[in-house]
Amino acid sequence: MRQLSELISDVRFASNETDEERFPDERLLKFFNDAQDQIEALIIISNFENSPLDKFATLQSGKKKYSLPSDIYAWNSVSNVRFVNGRKIPRGHINDFVDNFYYYIVGKEIYFSDTLDNPVELLYKAKLPRLESTSDTPELPAMCESFLTTFVERKIAAINSSMDVQNAGVFTTEEKELITEIFSTNSSDQSNILELRETDYYANY
Repeated sequence: MRQLSELISDVRFASNETDEERFPDERLLKFFNDAQDQIEALIIISNFENSPLDKFATLQSGKKKYSLPSDIYAWNSVSNVRFVNGRKIPRGHINDFVDNFYYYIVGKEIYFSDTLDNPVELLYKAKLPRLESTSDTPELPAMCESFLTTFVERKIAAINSSMDVQNAGVFTTEEKELITEIFSTNSSDQSNILELRETDYYANY
């Protein structure tokens, strides 16, 4: 995947849009983020059990309550909670009164039924990093470049023709199927898509 500055140049050339006052880079940057958001949602929906957006966080021992990672896709995007030895921790509810050790989630926090005496690994679906500058490079495979640029070109065309900008740029059914196919089996070449990332995450309570 190339830098956004190069992708923006491609979009301006394809759209014959050189008016940088009407379409400054910052505006096009927003359109690229909109496109990335749609691709991100397709990844989550189509490949939830084995997603290239999977990320590990290590919760250090000593607490019962932890904040969920700030880059989590959604509060229900936690797919596995386990001790570092691999033993899975079952999910319960806030009012459960059982002898087994369990966890539950309320809002942006994860709770355990007792204080952790060993570190725990949290597997969750992470959001793609936001594109903040033209020097940023989207964390997507090169095969997604054309989808990103096409989306932005449609936004520009809709604005220039006073069409429905809100729905402009939405991927077609065929494009959604092609995007889904790219991410349908990330086990074939993980390095070509997104690396499984790991971070230590400490309690802040």
